[in-house]
Amino acid sequence: FNACAAYGLSKLHAMAVTARKGAGMSFISKGLYFCGLMAVVITMIGSLLFLRLSMENYPGGAAVEHLKNHFEAATEIITQQAPKWEDVHVHIDVAAAMTGVSLFGQRSVTQHYPIQMSKSGYEAENDAKYSSRSFTHLLSEEQSVQGYHVVDTIEGFPSLDKRNLRIVTNPAIYILERDGWLPKEDITRGTKRKPNWYYIVIALSGFIIAATLGLQKLARQRML
Repeated sequence: FNACAAYGLSKLHAMAVTARKGAGMSFISKGLYFCGLMAVVITMIGSLLFLRLSMENYPGGAAVEHLKNHFEAATEIITQQAPKWEDVHVHIDVAAAMTGVSLFGQRSVTQHYPIQMSKSGYEAENDAKYSSRSFTHLLSEEQSVQGYHVVDTIEGFPSLDKRNLRIVTNPAIYILERDGWLPKEDITRGTKRKPNWYYIVIALSGFIIAATLGLQKLARQRML
């Protein structure tokens, strides 16, 4: 399909610019060529939009990365105080496991910190329960779990707000920490500001259009 589209666009370009020496571009050929260029731009914008939406569709994987950052902030405290890395046990529920928590993500944490990570699931070996083992941290879709407090919230479930032209997300996965594991005031975290993707899309679209018009003008000059 892409090859056919490229061949068709090249034909439109030939009709609009190089078909007849010394003759200006006809209204019909110019319109067809412009429609072809607009189809390319619209396809690119749609691809970037779906790419941006998909980036918010894996809150479980993002939760593992945020948990790693939380441990990095707690490293000095754990070194100086009673808690030890060997005592850290992370529970991953089904919702988190199905939205991006992979073995590669778990290893990125366990390679730096000697902690344990357990998954919930329908399999017997993954049937971990809150009440059956003592977990220090939970990656869960449940915001309220007795004996734990929320230390971070991961957004997910993306949707496009057409009225305000922005991507809307909702809380999807919560990182919970057992009460008393660390003093809450000992760790302060900052949130990273997300880039405005709409300006990037507009800039790329403008660049493609300007580059195409420039090439078109250059081709006409060579034909004179």
